[in-house]
Amino acid sequence: MPREKEAKFEKERAPILSEAFFNHDEGRWTEQRETRYGMIAGFSLIGSGHSRKGEPNQDAAGIFESDDLLIFSVLDGLGAHHEGEKASQIGAMAINEKLAEGKKLPYALRAAHNSIQDYTREKGYEKLKPGATIVCAGIKGDKMQLVWEGDCMGFVIRDGKIIEAVIPDSQAQVLKAEGKPYGLSATVLKTLGSEGKAETPSQSRMLKIKDEDWIVLGSDGIFIELGLRVVPQNEDKTINYKELNREAKYFLKMFGPIDNAKQLGRALKEWIYNQGRDDATFMGLKVEKKN
Repeated sequence: MPREKEAKFEKERAPILSEAFFNHDEGRWTEQRETRYGMIAGFSLIGSGHSRKGEPNQDAAGIFESDDLLIFSVLDGLGAHHEGEKASQIGAMAINEKLAEGKKLPYALRAAHNSIQDYTREKGYEKLKPGATIVCAGIKGDKMQLVWEGDCMGFVIRDGKIIEAVIPDSQAQVLKAEGKPYGLSATVLKTLGSEGKAETPSQSRMLKIKDEDWIVLGSDGIFIELGLRVVPQNEDKTINYKELNREAKYFLKMFGPIDNAKQLGRALKEWIYNQGRDDATFMGLKVEKKN
């Protein structure tokens, strides 16, 4: 089986789809699901850095759908810490569990943070600090929310241009904003499971979506290979969309001949398959709202 599943939950009036995806042993999986907002497709590939050492794929993902709500997420376990693959798995399952209880997305992220910390204390890993970065997209009606912690990336694309993006919590992003070289800096500034209590997600953005908008989420392993691991900003810290779209031109060219998320996933996988150093996980959706 390419994944492990959570239990499916049911409410009185509407079934809930709740699945977490991870395959840490074999290192890869591919998924696709039809939802009320269109097809979601995703994949995960183990990076060459982990496969050469016999280490697991440390990424995970999740989908949750109920009534008119759809939430999907990508999590990236911290490679420099202990059991990053377990942190991403615990986080994905905790988020879906709380969403199934009717909790809001920010609460679900706090629950994931606390669940990873509970695991850390239970195993005596306080000095090893398992953790995971995350990006989530939540859709309800014509409204969408991007929520993230760490350096997973997310983009909303409309008419061939990026109109919204995650600003990663990373040392590389800080250095870029200061006009300094960031090279291969991989330091993450905020994560699920880090010290302290995650009162709220690190950052979030709200916007209205339209049919044929693309929502693309990924671990940093995807966007490192696409040259998009940091986001250009203006002096007031807002996103410089003109520069971002210029830097993303090769990525955006993929959308020209592509009709759905499955095709996009295939194109990204072909791009990354033979050159990825880090684990690379993608979840994408082309919005097609169904009445």
